[in-house]
Amino acid sequence: VVKRFEDKENIPKITVNGEEVTAVKKGTYYEVKISGILAQNLDEEFIVKVGGLTLDYNALSYAKLAIKSSDTNLKNVMKALCIYNAEADAYKY
Repeated sequence: VVKRFEDKENIPKITVNGEEVTAVKKGTYYEVKISGILAQNLDEEFIVKVGGLTLDYNALSYAKLAIKSSDTNLKNVMKALCIYNAEADAYKY
């Protein structure tokens, strides 16, 4: 579910893993960035709360959906990202 907020005053409180974050306006949408994710942590879950909505999300969430796409190039890039995460995870030990 994607909801548009017309102005900053109407944006509900947004938290990532319990810490309040600031949304940045991008056209007609607001965006929240989660930065500094190491390669071995691309599959680490983040709990994102927007008002009363709670999402469990990680950097590979989109990749897992995109792999089901009919776009071969997109599928290959997303598969490579998943392999990169797995190899980085194995390397850290």
